Amino acid sequence: LSSSSAASDVYKRQGLYRGSVVVDYFNHCVGEQIAQRVGALQAEERIITILEVGAGTGATSRVVFERLRSMNCRVRYYYTDVSKAIIQKAKQVFSDAKLDVEYRVLDLEVPFGQQGFEAASVDILFGSNVVHATSDIAKVLGHLRGLLRPGGVILLNELTKLHLFSTLTFGLTDGWWLFADKSIRIRGGPLLSLASWKHQLERAGFESVVAYSFPSANIDDVAQAVVVGEVAATSDADVEQDRNQDSNASSLQNEIVNLVAELVQVSPAKIDVNRHLGEIGIDSIKFTVLSVRLS
Repeated sequence: LSSSSAASDVYKRQGLYRGSVVVDYFNHCVGEQIAQRVGALQAEERIITILEVGAGTGATSRVVFERLRSMNCRVRYYYTDVSKAIIQKAKQVFSDAKLDVEYRVLDLEVPFGQQGFEAASVDILFGSNVVHATSDIAKVLGHLRGLLRPGGVILLNELTKLHLFSTLTFGLTDGWWLFADKSIRIRGGPLLSLASWKHQLERAGFESVVAYSFPSANIDDVAQAVVVGEVAATSDADVEQDRNQDSNASSLQNEIVNLVAELVQVSPAKIDVNRHLGEIGIDSIKFTVLSVRLS
């Protein structure tokens, strides 16, 4: 590992991200959870947007692709990773994915709007053992939540206990030591306990946070879990309330425009609402009159 290859690249080529009973189990757990969510969204008869962060060489992606193909659903899938080289390789490996897949470089530390991603545009967002490898969990979860539309869901497949093997292997990668928020990490590494993951997701604004692990395991004492959180759905009542608020705001603006136009003796159509009152011709005396009329 002292060569020019990054440790993470060596591990990925050696298959540490798939091929073991535990790794494969959790990859399939992610695939099943995504399939359930996609199934529920199919009734809306629209394209379902899925975004995978830190996809790497696609150990989890491979499982999810297989499940999606079997469902014959309309999906747009964003395969993302911080490494441009990994993205280029993934394009070749999954060239026959038979899905609408877009391959993009994505840095979790940088606001996604600056990287060409639209806010509130994703239905399902997931990642496997990647979010812990960031400097600030709260900041990153905020970025992730901003991508999800109302009713959207996040799935994080994460190690939740620190073992010597993890430190001796993944501890050689740069991402293992990026963290600056030590108070929420398990001592000696970047991992979070399951309780901490739940707390951080709730703090970030996610609701109905639940975790999945081995069926027979005590969920509060597992070494790995798929943690799921939801963004609150916008109800018809909320939409109507927003519409009414917009209508009220528009009516108030029109009333103010009419008053200003009357004071400066011009047509309301000539009032630019983006200009300061002083630029329109409202001096201190007229401003006093305007204030009285508004009150």
